[in-house]
Amino acid sequence: MNQVPFFLLAITFAGLLSIGCGNNNTASKTSTDSASAFDIHAMKKTIEEKDNGFAKAFITGDSATMVNSFTEDGKIFPPNSDAVIGRSAIAGLVSQYLKFGIKEFRDETTALYGNEDNLIEEGNYFRGDGKGNTIDKGKYIDVWRKVDGDWKIYSEIFNTSIPAAPSK
Repeated sequence: MNQVPFFLLAITFAGLLSIGCGNNNTASKTSTDSASAFDIHAMKKTIEEKDNGFAKAFITGDSATMVNSFTEDGKIFPPNSDAVIGRSAIAGLVSQYLKFGIKEFRDETTALYGNEDNLIEEGNYFRGDGKGNTIDKGKYIDVWRKVDGDWKIYSEIFNTSIPAAPSK
């Protein structure tokens, strides 16, 4: 399947469950017609561990781990900005984000579906200053791709759930 249409379909939600992974499985259904059936429940634990590692790297300022969480051709679609494509561009974005003083970072996976090559993760995030104040909270979609046996983020889009300040 062409990678660009796969991504566009995943992000626009059009036929996400039926088209996004090239089959008609639902989010909770896994393949059971072979001895090596893909176990989406086991993958959820793997992705949550990856998310926790990313969050720890963010809090400690480990930009290398953050950047290397993405594929070489990885993409981030941040709010109020153009797409950031490729690890070197992602490194620039990460260095900007590390200046925000984030001391708490949590992801909550709310849905995960896909196959042994590509996964789509939906979730909510929270970023705080470590003093009880919310810096940002919102929702995200990550498209994960298996690269040399390791899961990397191929594409990420996120946006805040905090209402914009009224214009003056």
